[in-house]
Amino acid sequence: MTERPEDEPERPDGLTEEQLTGDNLERRFSELIAGLDSPKWPGEEDEADDEPPAKPAAAKPAEPTLLELWDADLPESPEEAAETYEPPPPPPVPKPSRPAIIGLLLIVVGVVVFVRPSLLDVLGFGYEAAILLGAGVVLSGVAVLIWRLRPGDEDDPYDPEDGAVV
Repeated sequence: MTERPEDEPERPDGLTEEQLTGDNLERRFSELIAGLDSPKWPGEEDEADDEPPAKPAAAKPAEPTLLELWDADLPESPEEAAETYEPPPPPPVPKPSRPAIIGLLLIVVGVVVFVRPSLLDVLGFGYEAAILLGAGVVLSGVAVLIWRLRPGDEDDPYDPEDGAVV
């Protein structure tokens, strides 16, 4: 008996490549195709067995299932659901800090001076100097607000240097 090469797959019918030619090939192909014509349904397998059918399921247990408990908690209609829900009162608006107020005021004043540089004519600033001063005040207001941002402390669980956590 000759040994089969390692890369040749095992055939379920035990036929070699030489034996699968001509009539053997046609016969094997017909057998494979015949099984595809009529699919086996789960019910057909049960009917073919000589065993009696399974006994009906036992009565419902005394304890309700999770699905029944879930349905019991839900209201019957959308109107009933809308009537029963009362959202909690919102938390009070926190009082802004002094540096935050100063930063916002600097931004507002800078935008006003930038848009209307003629307001600084009284102080003797020229048109270009007023625009430059307005832009500088806006940038200083932004700098104050950025300065007020809290850096992450060592106990902070989020570390941008950590990378993805799987």
